Amino acid sequence: MESTPLELATQPLNRRTDAWAVRLVATGASFVLFGLGGLLLWIFLLPVLACLPGGVMARRRRARAAISRAFRLHAWFMRRSGVLTLHIDGVQRLGQPGQMIVANHPSLIDVVFLIGQLRDTNCIVKAGLFRNPCMRGPVRAAQYISNDGSMTMLERAADVLREGQSLLVFPEARAPRRAARRCSIAVRRPSPCVARVASRRCSSPSNPPR
Repeated sequence: MESTPLELATQPLNRRTDAWAVRLVATGASFVLFGLGGLLLWIFLLPVLACLPGGVMARRRRARAAISRAFRLHAWFMRRSGVLTLHIDGVQRLGQPGQMIVANHPSLIDVVFLIGQLRDTNCIVKAGLFRNPCMRGPVRAAQYISNDGSMTMLERAADVLREGQSLLVFPEARAPRRAARRCSIAVRRPSPCVARVASRRCSSPSNPPR
């Protein structure tokens, strides 16, 4: 005999076994640490690195290496705290001189994963990050490119590739517009282009992450 709706409503609920409360707290801690990490880099570490011997390019490389290391540590924290699982394949193909890396960007966190694997690469970032109190210091020190939609941005991206830097590009705004921007950069500086695909899988109480 089938149970009535009232009987179903009065049945005790199964207890969750996927440690969701722990992961909820760890997820919140990840957001807090991300913001604090940007401030600590800007206030303490990056000024010290800027004072070390070397020219503009040396300071830029040190800043990018520090950001990459910080992002890698952040990814390690999220893995160890159970927020997510991570598998990276084909990273040896990334970061070649004059290479444009186009990511499908399924979530904000893949920025952390990719830059964490690329010690010295340029990146086109949202213009708002240059005004963000937590991120404006690192993005300026790394000499990332502001995605303000201007022709100057396209020319600067092409110049970066001409100089032999690798360039990481994430989608933003409407699909036709961002595709046109990528094509414009590629036309201005024909370069090896690698498309990186990231995917995410949501877990459920019956299928917890491992």
